[in-house]
Amino acid sequence: RAFQLEGAKASHVSDVLTKASLNSGASFTDLGQSLKYAAPVAKLASQSLEEVANALALMGNAGIKQSIAGTAMRTILTRLTKTSNEARSVMLALGITVSDIATGKMLPLHKIVEQLKTKLSGLTDETKNYAIATIFGKQALSGISALINRSEEHTSELQSHSFISYAVF
Repeated sequence: RAFQLEGAKASHVSDVLTKASLNSGASFTDLGQSLKYAAPVAKLASQSLEEVANALALMGNAGIKQSIAGTAMRTILTRLTKTSNEARSVMLALGITVSDIATGKMLPLHKIVEQLKTKLSGLTDETKNYAIATIFGKQALSGISALINRSEEHTSELQSHSFISYAVF
């Protein structure tokens, strides 16, 4: 309901969560619990169910599940939506864009994470940690770190299962 999907989409929601749970360290129940916390903010931030399920699956692979993953996701999206002056300065210095100028909507989370990964590479650990903590705060630190540090192999596996590509199930 938080994603404002019609009742006719219930099987699609079930398919998305089932595939996410089968291809990650998060169970169907884990994902459902996580979505209780993350879904309302995700919808406001223009994130799709598939995008959020993918991110929660990646967090699950890092051992971050249920309310902890949901709270991390909610905080990540909130901090990207309502940035502090200091966070905005860090993102500007790194060249990170979170919105599509043409539509005024937030970019899909995986595109923001890819920017972060690229822009943070080559920085010292201290500088990376400062930037991540400044942008996302301590409550979301483990969740965003799991997304940034995910293995390319696992991301490709999730993409092949239609998480980021949004293929119809």
